[in-house]
Amino acid sequence: MSAQHTCNLMSASSVIGNVKSAKVQVQNVTITDKKMDVLDAQQFLISCTASLILHHGVVEKEGKEPTLQEIVMVKLGSHMLKNVAFFEGCLSLRICILSGNFITNIAALSECVHLIKLDLSGNQIKKLPDVDYWRRFKELLLLNLHDNNMSTRKHVIGLCGCPNLTALTLHDTPLSLKKNYRHCIVNSLWSLKALDKYVISDEEIIEGFSLPPKFTQKTPNLAVDLHPASIMETFKDEMTLVMQIMSKINQIQAIYSPTLIIQRWTRGHLVRKSLGARQRWRKVPKQLSPIMSKATTDEDHPNPDEQPALAISVADTDVSLLTTGHVGYQTGTLNENDNYI
Repeated sequence: MSAQHTCNLMSASSVIGNVKSAKVQVQNVTITDKKMDVLDAQQFLISCTASLILHHGVVEKEGKEPTLQEIVMVKLGSHMLKNVAFFEGCLSLRICILSGNFITNIAALSECVHLIKLDLSGNQIKKLPDVDYWRRFKELLLLNLHDNNMSTRKHVIGLCGCPNLTALTLHDTPLSLKKNYRHCIVNSLWSLKALDKYVISDEEIIEGFSLPPKFTQKTPNLAVDLHPASIMETFKDEMTLVMQIMSKINQIQAIYSPTLIIQRWTRGHLVRKSLGARQRWRKVPKQLSPIMSKATTDEDHPNPDEQPALAISVADTDVSLLTTGHVGYQTGTLNENDNYI
């Protein structure tokens, strides 16, 4: 190998070394810049205060000076909040909107046990509290958690302790990108009726259940908006909106859930069967008309010795017939000529 060729190799290796060192320096600078950006952003974040809650809170009786204990609705969306301090004093809170902030911990909401709607979308939550935390929220129906940072099922499994949670949003999270995301969430939260933008179908609950296309999961028939744009100002309007969402979910299920349709028809059949048996029971005393007609005839020619005996026999016949009809109703015996659906 010539000396010139050796020099060229050495110069090339030195250039490569300089490039690598330059990349490392650029990466360090980039990481440093990102850290500085985060620090700069944190300088603009604010902590929640009691005065802020009172200013944006609503009490059920208008015109009254609000206190933390009496506030029933708080709207603090997009206020650059970094925590939920002082919310432990809101013991009557039912509607809480904290979307579009930088909240990472929601432990302070544990005392707001009367919540019906909780909107935490667009925050920085990575993990939800455990089962014991959510077990306290017995009235919670609607929970918005989309656009957060939960990435695994373990981060949200605590929600299974929420006994009446009906509607939940988790879309636009790392967890929602998992392959079996809906299957895991639906079968972990038994009270859930709607997830993200769709009502839960029977196909997602019953394994191996094959249904016609209109009953399958995530079809337009099952679409529902669980996070509508709200410009409501009063507590009554917000409660009405929540109830409308619940009503919409129930209506969709009543039409597009084969399981509920079968249950409804079965209950109707049993009710009609019960009413039919009762009607036959009520018609039984009419069979006594010949006896009663005989008694009526005997009244025209009264016989003091026979009248008491006739009255006793009629009473005994009534009891026997009524007893027979009652037993037949209880056991569900039917005549061969009866027609039922």
